[in-house]
Amino acid sequence: MENTFGISIIGAGRVGWHLAQGLSAAGHPINEIWSRRHSQAQELAERLPAARVVHTLDFSQSPSRLFLLTAADAALEELVRHLILPTGALLAHTSGSQPLDILKKTAGHTGVFYPLQTFSKEKPVDFTQITICLEAADYASMQLLDAAARALGAQPLPMSTQQRRQLHLAAVFASNFSNHLLRIAHELLQQSQLPAALLDPLIRETLEKALSLGPAAAQTGPALRGDAPVMEQHLRQLFGEPAWLELYRLLSADIQKWKKP
Repeated sequence: MENTFGISIIGAGRVGWHLAQGLSAAGHPINEIWSRRHSQAQELAERLPAARVVHTLDFSQSPSRLFLLTAADAALEELVRHLILPTGALLAHTSGSQPLDILKKTAGHTGVFYPLQTFSKEKPVDFTQITICLEAADYASMQLLDAAARALGAQPLPMSTQQRRQLHLAAVFASNFSNHLLRIAHELLQQSQLPAALLDPLIRETLEKALSLGPAAAQTGPALRGDAPVMEQHLRQLFGEPAWLELYRLLSADIQKWKKP
C-alpha cells in the first residue's frame, strides 16, 4: 500500500474542518472539498496546499482514493444518491449513528471513519488523544481507513454498526448532556451575578474523580444521600424554570433508583 493517498472531503463542517487539516498535515493531499455552503468550503480550502472547491458531486474524474463524507447525518442519504465516484474509490462516512449500509448503493468500497471526539472550529484537536472507530465492507477498505487513522496519530478501533451506535449514545450522555448541564449551571450563577469560574475547580475534580475512581464511586450529592430538605429547597429555587425543575427531578430520581440495592 502506498504511504500517502489523495482524499476528498464532502462536507466542510466541524468534523471535515479538522480531518482535512489533520490528514493534509500528515502528508495526504486533500484534492477536493465540497460543501452546500460555498464559503465554508472556500475557507477550508485556503488552509490546505492544493485543495480546490468543487460545486458538483460528480467526482468521477477525481484522483482521490478516499472520499470522506463528513456532512450531517440528516443529509447523508440525499448526498449518497447524487454522488458519482471513480471506479475503485472508497467512500466512508464519519457518523456515529448511521449504518455502513447507507453507502452501499453509491460505491463498491465503503466504510466508516468515526472520530470519537467533540469538535469546534475554534479549538485545535489533538488526534493522538482520539480513538477513530472503523468499519468497512472489505479488508482492503479497512486497511486504507486504518492507515488514515494512524497517519493522524489516532488510535484506530474496528467495531460493528451496533457497537458504534451504542458508543455514540454513551458519548451523547458523557459529552453533550454533561455540557448542557454545565450551561444551565452557568446560567443559574448569572441569575445571582456570580462568575462562572467559581465552578471550575469543582468541574475539574468531578471529571478527574470520575476518570480515576469510576463514576459510580465518584457520585455524591443530596440525591445520593437522600437529603429531602435540600432537594425541596432546590426545587423551590427552580420554580421559575420549569424545564430545569423537571430535569432536576428526573436526574435525582434516577440517582436514587440506581442507589437502591
